[in-house]
Amino acid sequence: MAILAYADSAGGRGGILELATPGAPAAAASGTRFTIGVETDIPEIAGGKRYTFYQESRAVLEAETAKVRAVFSALPGYDGVTVEHLHAWKNLRR
Repeated sequence: MAILAYADSAGGRGGILELATPGAPAAAASGTRFTIGVETDIPEIAGGKRYTFYQESRAVLEAETAKVRAVFSALPGYDGVTVEHLHAWKNLRR
């Protein structure tokens, strides 16, 4: 299962961690394997700049998702972070 958490930062109000909770603990409690999905498509598709890493660099995406991994990796069933829109992810600036 994918828990979609469209934000361009891990912390803070409306961040990935807030959006993925309580879904992640609920999935873990039910024995369901899950990932946390983040967006990489253009802001016009994503609903605005704050919902996508499109305008960010790969380094920002990796730093923010490392924070997500640090929080959720202790939960049973956590399978990492997934990106929506592979093509957009491949084209993030370095």
